[in-house]
Amino acid sequence: CRFCFRKSQLNDQADDEEDLYTGSLEPAFQYLQAHSEIREIILTGGDPLSVTNEALKRILERLNQISHLKTVRIHSRMAVTLPSRFTPELVSILAEDWNFQVTLVSHFNHPKEITPRAQSTLRSLKKAGLTLLNQSVLLKGVNDTPECLATLFQGLYESGIIPYYLHHPDWTPGTFHFRSSIEKGKQIFTQVKGLISGPALPK
Repeated sequence: CRFCFRKSQLNDQADDEEDLYTGSLEPAFQYLQAHSEIREIILTGGDPLSVTNEALKRILERLNQISHLKTVRIHSRMAVTLPSRFTPELVSILAEDWNFQVTLVSHFNHPKEITPRAQSTLRSLKKAGLTLLNQSVLLKGVNDTPECLATLFQGLYESGIIPYYLHHPDWTPGTFHFRSSIEKGKQIFTQVKGLISGPALPK
C-alpha cells in the first residue's frame, strides 16, 4: 500500500527486484519448528495472496507440519482490490482441514470499498469457516471524519468482518500528506465511539 512503511523497507533492501524473491523459506520453517512458544504466524506484505494457489498451498502444508502453530493470519487487500482472486479453488485451500485456524485480515479503508462483489467474497469466506478481521488506516482527506469511519466500521461489522485495527499512518517518506495529528486522530476516534455498536469499534 502506498502509505505502508514496508514499501520503503523493500526499496532500501533490494537494488534488483529479483533479489526479493530468491532464497528458501526452509530456515524460517526450521526456526518455527524449534520454538514451540510460537502459536501464530502472520503472512503479510506485499500481498501474500499475490502468489499462486500452488505456492500458497505449499507454504500452508509446510506450516501444517508444525504442531504448535494454532493460527495462520493472512493480511491481504485482495478482498478490496481484486475480489475475483478468491476463486473456489483458493477458498478451498484456505478452508482446508488444517491443524490451525486461518484468519483473513482485510484492508478496507473507506465505505465505498465495501462493494457488492466484496461483500459476496466475504460471505463465501465466512461460510467456508475463516475468521474475518479488518485493519484500516486513518487517512487525511480520505476517511478522517467520524461519519466516514462509523459508516465503514458498521458496514464491515454488518458484512461479518470484525473491524480489528485502526492505524495512525506510519512515518513513511512520501506519505506525510496522509497524516493527521495524533490529537486529531484521538478526537475523531472518540466521536466514532458514540455512533456505532461496541463490537464494530476497532482498537
